[in-house]
Amino acid sequence: MRLGVKAALGDAAAMAALDVEFLEVHLGLDDLPRRRDPLVATFGRIRRERGLGIVVHAPEFMGTAAHPVLVDLASPDAAVRRLSVGLLERTLDLARALEATLVVAHPGGIVPQGAAAGAGIGGLDRLRGSLGDIRDVAGEAGVAVTVENMPWFYNVKVGEGMPREGGPERWESTLLVEPEAFDPLVDVVDGLTLDVSHGFLHAPEGGMVAIEGFISRHGERVMHLHISDAKPPDNEGLQLGEGSVDLRAVVRAFAGRDLGAVPEVIGGHRRDGLGFARALEVLRAMLDEGP
Repeated sequence: MRLGVKAALGDAAAMAALDVEFLEVHLGLDDLPRRRDPLVATFGRIRRERGLGIVVHAPEFMGTAAHPVLVDLASPDAAVRRLSVGLLERTLDLARALEATLVVAHPGGIVPQGAAAGAGIGGLDRLRGSLGDIRDVAGEAGVAVTVENMPWFYNVKVGEGMPREGGPERWESTLLVEPEAFDPLVDVVDGLTLDVSHGFLHAPEGGMVAIEGFISRHGERVMHLHISDAKPPDNEGLQLGEGSVDLRAVVRAFAGRDLGAVPEVIGGHRRDGLGFARALEVLRAMLDEGP
C-alpha cells in the first residue's frame, strides 16, 4: 500500500513536503477552465523534482450558464451528461499532461432529499453509457479510470450546486452506495476507488457491512483508497480513531496490495497538512502491525 495525500494548487508544496509517495490532485470548480497551465506547471515540477506519483480527482461540480451543478455521469438530463463526460475528458487530458496513473470520478445520481424514490431508475445504464464514452479517451491517455462509492447522503453547499440562498442542503445518493451496484460497471471502468467513510455511511445507521461487501465482492477491482473515520448518521471524514470504522480490518485487507491510499480527513490540509500527517502516522502504525 502506497500512502499519499490530497493536494490543491494552493497547498501543493506543503502537501508534497509530507512523507508521502504520491499526491492526489483535488480539482475544484474553476481549476480546469481557468488554472490548467498552473496545475500542469506546479504538479509537473513536484513530480519531476520529488519523484512523487500523481493521481487526479475529477471535479465534483461544473459551471453552467445558470449556476454550478453537480457533475453527473448518470443524469437523466442528456445535456448534463454530455457536459459531465466532457469534463471527465478534460480531466483525463490534464492527467495525461501530469503523467498521472489514475483518475477518480464520482458516479452521479445525487438528488435532493425526498426525490430519491425512483430517481435511480435507469441510472446505472446511463452511467455505463457515460463511462463507455470516455473509455477510448482514457485508453489514449494511458490513465486508469475509477469510480468512487457514495454515502447515503450528500451535503450540497450554496455556490456549488444550489441556485438559491441558504445553508448547506442535504441531498441523497442513488448510485454506488451498495457493493452490488458496481457489478454492471466492471466492463466499462478500470476499477473502484473505495471510500471507507462513504462505505461505513451507506445507511443512516452506519456499519461495516457495505465495506465488507465491497472487499469480498470487488476487492481485486479496488485500485485506490480514501481512508477516514466516520460516525452515523452523517459524520464523514473524521480523523482516524475518532469514529466507529474498523480501520484495521480495512488496512489488513489491502496491506499487501500495490495501490494508493489517502487519508481523506476533513481539514487535514490545514496548518501545512497537520491532520494528514497525523493520519499517515496512524496508517503506518497499522501497516507495521502486520496481518
